[in-house]
Amino acid sequence: MLSEPVDLAIMREALRSARKLLSAPVFEGSVFESLYPPSNLTTDDELDSFTHSALGPYLHSVGSAGMSPRGANWGVVDPDHRVKGTNGLRVIDVSVLVSTFVYGYSIVFIYVSQAESSKRTYPSTWVCPCGTGECNNQKSMAISMVEM
Repeated sequence: MLSEPVDLAIMREALRSARKLLSAPVFEGSVFESLYPPSNLTTDDELDSFTHSALGPYLHSVGSAGMSPRGANWGVVDPDHRVKGTNGLRVIDVSVLVSTFVYGYSIVFIYVSQAESSKRTYPSTWVCPCGTGECNNQKSMAISMVEM
């Protein structure tokens, strides 16, 4: 892992991007500081050191809440991501995918499509991430899924 310098640079910028996202006004009162990595780690060297110490060969759960066709008696969620046998509960992550082959951009599609669906289904709970109430782009919709 991290065999190329660009790999470490990408991880460093991912950490900074996550911090920037979570410092948005919509998260005020919900996110107070960065704990992992600690908020006092800010320089390239500090973030690189943290990344080297924290990175490991973790497996991401894919298929642990598999999606099945509508009406099927197997699977955890239906094609609308609703957990079978419950009301108001959805699983919106890669655990609904039944194969790692379809991973990658599939997760972006899942977040964006379900954010759009939630915006139509529950307009009173829709929260615009920029705070203006006028967001109407896919990035905003994907970010709002984190809030719901």
